[in-house]
Amino acid sequence: MARMGAENAVSVLGDARRPGAFPDVEADLVLVDPPCTGTGTFNRVPSGKWRLTRRSIDRMASIQRRILENCAGHVGEDGSIVYCTCSITKEENEMVIREFLRVHSGFELTEAEPRLGMPGLMGQAEAQRLYPHIHECNGFYVAKLVRS
Repeated sequence: MARMGAENAVSVLGDARRPGAFPDVEADLVLVDPPCTGTGTFNRVPSGKWRLTRRSIDRMASIQRRILENCAGHVGEDGSIVYCTCSITKEENEMVIREFLRVHSGFELTEAEPRLGMPGLMGQAEAQRLYPHIHECNGFYVAKLVRS
């Protein structure tokens, strides 16, 4: 933050999986970049695919849901969450967002700008996906959720 000259940001160290990990503040923008299986990096680290299991995907998705849930309470009125992973599994991306939106009717998925990559899967056209074999980068998923 210092290197970028950000004066309106505060660094907080805490376990985002745990309720109450953050100070009682409301933010205009919350960036959620949770741990993931890293399936979008297999082009750079191919050995990762040998460690990938159904259980590891499900475990990461569970952690991601908890983190997203805990961060949602810190988004102010008309604020946003940007959720992103370097995974390309739908379980860690579209399914996490679908479940979040089912429980949180006060949020809606909206298109983030700049528009990169391809539309999300499972009807989430507003979300963005980048694929290594198409976009010549790591694989990513990005979803912007706006509190209405």
